[in-house]
Amino acid sequence: MRYLRFMVAVPVIALAMAFIAGAAEPDQAAGKSGDFRKQHAWEIKNAKITNNGTSTKMPQGTLIDRITIEADAVSGEGEGDALQGKFVLTCSLFSPQKSLPGQQKGHWYVRGNWTIKDPSAPPEQLKYRHTPAVVKGAITADLTFNPLKTPGKISGSVRLVNGKKGTFSGNEKFEGSLRIIR
Repeated sequence: MRYLRFMVAVPVIALAMAFIAGAAEPDQAAGKSGDFRKQHAWEIKNAKITNNGTSTKMPQGTLIDRITIEADAVSGEGEGDALQGKFVLTCSLFSPQKSLPGQQKGHWYVRGNWTIKDPSAPPEQLKYRHTPAVVKGAITADLTFNPLKTPGKISGSVRLVNGKKGTFSGNEKFEGSLRIIR
């Protein structure tokens, strides 16, 4: 009898742990169309700065905080239907006054969070933390120029909230390609 309880309990516990860890989310298991976890690329187009942020000069360097950029996100390569919609990046730029550990004088360091929201999603669906109508992530980049003032190419690292990683390659307006590596 103990052996039978053990044989039933182990799979139930394993399934519960997988669900908690996000490996068996209902939408993923159902294979719903538009499931962003199967996607890996978007083209970011028509970007515009909607908030120039606040610039602060400090003894350590210059910080430009709360910059907001909005753009169109169009599906690129990937399986199934990629989420398309509005791309919003809220970020900060920092340029150290002198070289610091991990940061060089004259460079600009980008740190921010981005989202892509499905404009056709019902408002109640956007209330949930995990929904197929929203993709969320973070971006970091080390630049040799200030993208708010100087044209140039940006190459940065991106990460989804579920831990998947990827890259962003584009221009100073943050128009370009956002790719998630599987």
